[in-house]
Amino acid sequence: MVIEVPPPPARPSSRQLPLPWEPPAARPPELPRAPEVLPQELWARLAPMTRRSVRQTLVRVLQEVLHDDDER
Repeated sequence: MVIEVPPPPARPSSRQLPLPWEPPAARPPELPRAPEVLPQELWARLAPMTRRSVRQTLVRVLQEVLHDDDER
């Protein structure tokens, strides 16, 4: 003899926050700031092949932007 138990009724899902909403009492700690690096310092630290690749990518992006302006 098998006794079938009906599943519990589905509860409607509500996306509304319960009101009144209470903000958290304490703020999360702030993340430490990354050390600031000047662009010239960063560029000087890159390997020559990386600099060449970045330079080529920037030239391609600029050419595409300038080309897009010509078509308008």
